[in-house]
Amino acid sequence: MRDVFVIAGCVVRKVMSGWLLFLLVVGMAAVLFALLRSGPENPELLLLSCRNGAFSVTALFALATVIIAGGTELPREVRTGTILLLLAKPLARGNIVLGKALGLAGVGYVCILLQTAAATIVLWARGLAPDATLLAETYAIAARVTVMAAAVLMFSTMLQEMPTLFLSAVYWML
Repeated sequence: MRDVFVIAGCVVRKVMSGWLLFLLVVGMAAVLFALLRSGPENPELLLLSCRNGAFSVTALFALATVIIAGGTELPREVRTGTILLLLAKPLARGNIVLGKALGLAGVGYVCILLQTAAATIVLWARGLAPDATLLAETYAIAARVTVMAAAVLMFSTMLQEMPTLFLSAVYWML
């Protein structure tokens, strides 16, 4: 089981070190923009407007990050031969796939965590108290990210980068 977490950690480090880190920063800026824009004077409507905007942006960027990272990670490893080194080790293939899926989902969870923390801080700064819907929506987005990570990994084991990205985007739209 330790190998699964080592593989997951490698996936997270590899994904978060490149241009997807830039996508995460853009996502954070979009959440802050969605929360800081002016809204209705009624505090309940303002809370609803801010929360809906923040969760739309959070879901968009978390799912897009998982699709882009997962759709390019495994096909690139196959193309460069890196996956052959991993398959040559005495590891069960199920552990390799599980580690990749956990790492990919972990990247999505990091996006969700950072953007939800930013949303909560901005809501408090605006004098609005986050409610139970914040937690429920966060769990719903995390569940969608988990399912998307599994779907993207499934597509990327059979297809090249562009078909994987296309099918993952179609799956997302369903």
